[in-house]
Amino acid sequence: MVGLGDFSGGGLPDSHAFAVSGDGATVVGRGRDSSGVRAFVWTQLDGMRFLSDLLTERGVTSHND
Repeated sequence: MVGLGDFSGGGLPDSHAFAVSGDGATVVGRGRDSSGVRAFVWTQLDGMRFLSDLLTERGVTSHND
């Protein structure tokens, strides 16, 4: 088992995994930072990254942004 870490600014550690890929390479869940609760994607290479940041990098926009 590998600790996924936590986001800064969230106070107490508060991240939870909800799903893992079949090979264990990708984990999705939610974590808390100073902006509130947000979805994340974790890989060993990149660590925990907000889903919204990954989508923005790929040109996907949200009406909530």
